Amino acid sequence: MKYKLMIEERAKLAEEFPGLILSTDETGGQVTGVMEVIDGIGYTVNLEFSTNYPDDVPVLHCQREEIAWEEDRHVCSGGKACLCVESEYGKHWPPGSSLADFLRVLVHPYFVGQAYYEAHGSWPLDGERSHGVSGIVDAYREMLGFRADCRTIMAFVTLIAKPNHPKGSIECPCGSGRSLRQCHRQLLSRLRRETNSRRRHVGNDLERLRAAHQCGPTSKRKRLPAVDTPEPE
Repeated sequence: MKYKLMIEERAKLAEEFPGLILSTDETGGQVTGVMEVIDGIGYTVNLEFSTNYPDDVPVLHCQREEIAWEEDRHVCSGGKACLCVESEYGKHWPPGSSLADFLRVLVHPYFVGQAYYEAHGSWPLDGERSHGVSGIVDAYREMLGFRADCRTIMAFVTLIAKPNHPKGSIECPCGSGRSLRQCHRQLLSRLRRETNSRRRHVGNDLERLRAAHQCGPTSKRKRLPAVDTPEPE
């Protein structure tokens, strides 16, 4: 782990979250303490990161006595917090971001949502994505900008996850029957750029989609209308 990076991280953390402590050892590091989210309401922060930080995303562990380890509370097995869909980390926490950014953009809103759930028995209307595979589908629909079905989403995600950019001559994954260069090439290029630093997470999303729906990217799907204007090569 880079010594200079940790000095910078500590400085940013002390400035924005003075109540939290950053510690490191040979296995990685931890940010611990209590984060106040609403007057008088705070949650324990136990944010762990590996020696491969910042390439690996930090993991927030919830305390069972504070937040029930249940799917409805967006807590996975072992108490791991589900902060967002894996492929969305690149959007919320792009390269160059700090631990303080991670805490502000992902952890703090998560705790605010938990406090709301504790008080009202549900998540705020604008503060929840569906859990599990449904959340992955919702996330990619937002990215694509149209209401695609599972197979269409998997066709796009398959191309997003590829190490090399797909050729423009292949059929567009939207199902229009047109070539990629004549249809959604710019959209695909943008999504690949946005997820480039987290390409592994896109692959994880794809595997979960395939396992849940038991259908591959070549399965038949409803054809969508092509975009009005062909996109340049």
